[in-house]
Formats: sequence, structure tokens, C-alpha cells
Amino acid sequence: MNNLTKEVFEMRYWKNYLMLEKEFCKTAAYVSVNPKNSKTFSATYLKLLLEIGSEVDVVAKLLCSLLDVSKKCENISDYQKCINKNISGFCLVTVKTVGVSSDYGMIYPWNKFNIKSPEWWKSYNAVKHNRYMKTETEDIYELSNLDNTINALAGLFQLELHVFSFLLNGDEVVKIPLPGSRIFELCGEQWDNITFYRDQAFYIKDGDLFYETGLFEY
Repeated sequence: MNNLTKEVFEMRYWKNYLMLEKEFCKTAAYVSVNPKNSKTFSATYLKLLLEIGSEVDVVAKLLCSLLDVSKKCENISDYQKCINKNISGFCLVTVKTVGVSSDYGMIYPWNKFNIKSPEWWKSYNAVKHNRYMKTETEDIYELSNLDNTINALAGLFQLELHVFSFLLNGDEVVKIPLPGSRIFELCGEQWDNITFYRDQAFYIKDGDLFYETGLFEY
């Protein structure tokens, strides 16, 4: 992974994240992204949750390979140990919702990740393997709901930005990939002093005006 650049990451990982985000945003035309609809479930949320969960697995493994080249991480328990060892306050970072998801408020996708796996991750695995089954309290298929889907997407967003941050050289003004997210920003820890852009960034550096845009359109 030593030859991974931020440009390669943007094309092979971030672009895929934005595709998933766009798919999620389309659901807002039918179900408002609001806590009142948190338990609303559908085949569309099922499809998204499975795709997002799979990508979480891929990006978490990538992040761990960058953080510690001596360790081979294969599952959520491995990711938990590696990430918490190497990123201080990872589980304390919050995701602010903006745009069509702004009514959802703050999301804590990796809350208590230092001691346990997120509930949305457990739900992802449940619908992946046993969606036809029922527990004493619920139909597992119904875990394919808005709450688990948006939390999983927010969790993926946080992982993606940590990978991108690792790949920066240190002197860049723009600290996030472009184009940026339409629905999320990070808060807490290192992210409080970072500007979250959308399609493009304008900034002044050493007295000169600079402009940056992404490698592809949102």
C-alpha cells in the first residue's frame, strides 16, 4: 500500500463512496431523512446497506494496512484493535448531517468502537446472512432501515476521510477529497479546524488565490 496516492484513492475508493451517497440521496424523494422515519425499511435500504457494509470492510482494511504494515487485519475485531491503537479519539468523532440529511442531527457511527462493534455493523451482518429469520423481538429483514443505512454510510465517510488524511503530504490547504460530501461533515478531534467543501475550493495561500476541483464530477 506504500504506493497508494491520494489521487489513486480518490479514483478507486472515494468515487465509489460518492456513488453510494448519491444513491442514498435519491431515497429522500420517497422517505424524508428524519429520525421519525428511522425504522422505515425497504428493499432499497437493504441493497444500500449491503453495498455500504461491504465497502466499510474494504476501506477499514485499507486504513489498517496504512496504519500498521506489520499487522494483517481481516475482520471487525482486527480493525477495532488497529484503529483504536493508532488513531486517538477515533470513536469520539461525530458526523454532522447537512443537506437533505440535515434533520437527522449528529451521528456517532463509531461510538464505543473501543469496546464493541457498531449496532449498524451487526445489523449489516444480520441481513447479509439471515434476513429471512426472526428474533424474539423483530424480523431481521426490517433491520434494512433508514437508521442503519445512514449510520453505515456515515461510518464509511469517516473511514474514507481518515485514509485521505493519512495520504496528505502535510502542506495541503484542502484536507478533504473533492468533490466533497453533500450530506456529511466531521466534527471533533482533528476535524474541527478543517473546512468541508463541496465541488470546489477557493483559498488564499502565501498571498495568492488558488482554486482546486476534484478528478471527477459529483
